[in-house]
Amino acid sequence: DTWQNIYESLMAAGLASRNNEDQLLRVHWFMTYDPYTRNWQRSLSIKNRFDIRQHRTDLSKLLTKVQDYLVGLRATCSAYCDILRPGRHNAFADLHHDRLLRQKIQQTGKRLGRIGSIANLLPLLTAVRLTASGQEMLRALELCERFAFRVYRLGNRRGNTGQSRLYRVGYDHFQNGAFEQTENHLRWLVHHYFSDTRFERSFSEDDNNWYGWSGLKYFLYEYEQYKADQRGIMVRMPWEVLVMKKDTIEHILPQTMDRGGYWQARFTTEAHRHWVHDIGNLTLTYDNSSLSNRPFKSILPQDGKKDMYAKSTL
Repeated sequence: DTWQNIYESLMAAGLASRNNEDQLLRVHWFMTYDPYTRNWQRSLSIKNRFDIRQHRTDLSKLLTKVQDYLVGLRATCSAYCDILRPGRHNAFADLHHDRLLRQKIQQTGKRLGRIGSIANLLPLLTAVRLTASGQEMLRALELCERFAFRVYRLGNRRGNTGQSRLYRVGYDHFQNGAFEQTENHLRWLVHHYFSDTRFERSFSEDDNNWYGWSGLKYFLYEYEQYKADQRGIMVRMPWEVLVMKKDTIEHILPQTMDRGGYWQARFTTEAHRHWVHDIGNLTLTYDNSSLSNRPFKSILPQDGKKDMYAKSTL
């Protein structure tokens, strides 16, 4: 029954690959039994724990251990699907009584998923999902989003940065369920790997080529979401569309200036070099092929970028 439930849950969530099955087993193991990756021997670790030769004198104890494993794995699968697929209609269903909180959790979960570096955070988030309140789950997701964005996107650190510490925090939380301590550990990890001072400095440094930054679409999409929320409207371009399109990042000051034209009359070669790939010169568009190096303002509204931006789907 457990295996059937797990496979059905994974398939319903679109997580039915062999990689997801293996990842689920790892997440459950690191959270429940041993957070140290050096001790993980894949299926051998599980087989050794339930080796019948070590339980010949007390088979009832082995049965209890196996049953506990299956109950825990089944619960972990449900939490795993919620975290990786927060937009599902039945994700975080136990929070149906607080629709606003559930919505916030799902939205934050989607943002974390858009960053793309979530594997190291899964044991911790799963432990919180299984033991903590909805409000605590929301705070954990927000801090994990902050960690992933700063460390893996803005800091461009290696994918396993912080892994051992994050696994240990997840294991400790699952064992004692003390969320305040877990939250403090998470905050410490965020600032240890990428402090507020460094975060602010990274946006004020000159000559950064933001156009080549791997986190650019995520960052601009979240800014678009923020602006849409301020106006009380929905973002008109789904993330799934944006992430697949290549022509969505527009240089307001174009990469190539027209000779003797609008832009060259306003920017020197040095100023153009300095600003063209700056974060403030980049914006989302649905399709930037029609914008090219048009002037920002024009006598004819349809010829200027300003008016074309105003009529954009973003």
